[in-house]
Formats: sequence, C-alpha cells, structure tokens
Amino acid sequence: MHSQFREQVKSCSEFIRHKTTLIHPENLIRNGVKMTRAIQRPGEFVISRAAAYHSGFNAGYNIAEAVNFALPSWIKVGESAKSC
Repeated sequence: MHSQFREQVKSCSEFIRHKTTLIHPENLIRNGVKMTRAIQRPGEFVISRAAAYHSGFNAGYNIAEAVNFALPSWIKVGESAKSC
C-alpha cells in the first residue's frame, strides 16, 4: 500500500471502512456479535439497515447490482455519518 495512503487510513476516524476482513461466524457469535444470514435468490432484494456493516460472498456465476437508498427514519444516521 502506498505510504501516504496508509497514513491517511491510519488517521481516519472511519478506519473500519478501509478494511476488508473475513471472520468466521463462530468467532463473532462467541464474542457476542449479533448477526443475520440471508441467502439471496434470483428476483429477491436484501436490505441492510442504516449504519450496519455487511459483507457478501458469491458462490458462483452472478451479475450483481447495488442501489443505495434511505428510508426517512435513516436520515438522522446519515446526518451523523463522517467521511474520510
């Protein structure tokens, strides 16, 4: 990683947004992290709530599309969000 970028990431208050880490679900459960598993089938939507961290895993050929939107109740979360 370029050293200037690395220093920017280290000083970022939203550091976790720069990380890509996979942790086995058993470790998360053992440490009290609440989570939900969803299996998305063709024609279905998966909605992540505001301020929720999420990840996805593709198990085969796929075409993926993501759309960001907000419900009215999420506006306060967006107002408190910080950028890098």
